[in-house]
Amino acid sequence: AVNTDRRVWLLFEVGPDSLVTLIPPTAADAVLPGGATNRLMAERRGDAITLSVNGVIVGEVENPAPAAPVPAGVAAAAYTTQAAVDARFDNFLYSD
Repeated sequence: AVNTDRRVWLLFEVGPDSLVTLIPPTAADAVLPGGATNRLMAERRGDAITLSVNGVIVGEVENPAPAAPVPAGVAAAAYTTQAAVDARFDNFLYSD
């Protein structure tokens, strides 16, 4: 998730009954403010998932489990100074 008001990103896991924060809100100059387009990327290589915002690596999760493919996605919601929000999903690729 990205918050353009505060220019932070965070990573959370959606459980059956809750959201679990895996990486708390973290400041990043790569997050563009206001209504600018922000591109998020998650790339798994070996035992790590690299997280990027607008082409800049902002974090990494090592040894995520399980190793098999799992449901994943990006959520978007309007907040504070922004009345509308949208998201586009592309470039999904899975390979062994």
